[in-house]
Amino acid sequence: MKHFAFAFLTVLLFVSSAAQSQAPQAFKYQAVVRNAAGQVLANQSVGLKITLLGTGDPYVAVHNVTTNAFGLVNLEIGRGTLVSGNFSQINWAQETIYVQLSLDATGGTNYQNIGTSELLSVPYALYAANSGNGLPAGAQTGDIAYYNGTAWQRLPAGVAGSVLTMGEDGLPAWTQLNSLIKVPMTNGDVIYTYPSDNSTGVTWGSYGNITALPDVIASPTMDFNGETNTNAIVAQLGTNNGTPYAAKICADLVAYGFDDWYLPAAGELNEMHNKLGPLGFGGSGQMPTGGYWSSSEYGTEYAWGKGFDDGLQILDIKLSILQCRCVRR
Repeated sequence: MKHFAFAFLTVLLFVSSAAQSQAPQAFKYQAVVRNAAGQVLANQSVGLKITLLGTGDPYVAVHNVTTNAFGLVNLEIGRGTLVSGNFSQINWAQETIYVQLSLDATGGTNYQNIGTSELLSVPYALYAANSGNGLPAGAQTGDIAYYNGTAWQRLPAGVAGSVLTMGEDGLPAWTQLNSLIKVPMTNGDVIYTYPSDNSTGVTWGSYGNITALPDVIASPTMDFNGETNTNAIVAQLGTNNGTPYAAKICADLVAYGFDDWYLPAAGELNEMHNKLGPLGFGGSGQMPTGGYWSSSEYGTEYAWGKGFDDGLQILDIKLSILQCRCVRR
C-alpha cells in the first residue's frame, strides 16, 4: 500500500495582507509522498483529502495534485474542492485544530487515512481575520486599534493637523488644539467642547422618566456625569421614532478623530458658561448667547438646561427647543 511517509507545515507570511481588506482564506501545506518501501513517488498524480478537526463542524476538502521530481506536493488548504464545513468560520484562536490526511496514490477517490497531526502554528492573517480576537469591527482607512486593558478599541482616524496624544489614563487620543475648546473645571476634570453648536434647535427627548438616570431635583450644577447620562438616555430612547434629540446627536457624533462625544451634564454645562459665556459674566465670549440642553433629568416631563445669555439654570419641558453643544473628555 502506498502512503505518506511524513508531512510538514510550512510557515506562510501574508506579506500583502496589510493592504487587503480581508485575509486570504487559505494557508500553504507541503507533504512528500512515498510508497510503502519509503521510495519517493515522483511526478505522479495523487488524490488527497484534507480534514480539519476540532472546529465543531469539520472542514473537509479534496485536492488532486501532481508530485514533483522529489515527491513533493504543495497544497493551499482552504482552496480545495469543498466536501463539507466552512473554512472561514474556523475559530483559530479558541480551538485546537488537527489536520487529518487521507491519500489515494493513484489519483482517484479511494482515500486511505494516513494520519492526524496537530497544527502547532496558526497563520497570523487567518487568526486576525477569523479568530474573534476582539479587534473592533467597522474600521475605516486611518483608524487605529488600541488595547484598553480589557478589550481592543477603535480610535477613528484624526483629521489633518491633529496630534495623537496619550491621556492621563494611558489611552491614546487625538488632540486638535486649534479647534476644540478646552474647559478646565473646578473639580479638576477637563472637557473639550465642539467648536460650534451641534444643533441650534432640538428637543431633550420624549416624555417619560429615564429609568437608569437619577433625577436631579436640587443642585443641578453638581452633576458632572454627562457621559453616563447620555448613554442612559440613548439606551432608553433609541431612535425616538426618528425624531432627533440632543443626547442622540452627541452620541452619534464622529468628529476630529473622536467618537466619544456626549451631552454635558448640568454641572459641566454650568462650567462651560462660566468659562466660555458672555464677557460680562467673566467668560471668554466663545459661547455668548443661547439656551442649551444638559443631559441632567429633573423627572418625567422636565430636564435641565442653561441660559448662556443670563446665566440662569433652565428647567424646561423635554419637548422644548433648545440648542445643544457636544463635549468629550
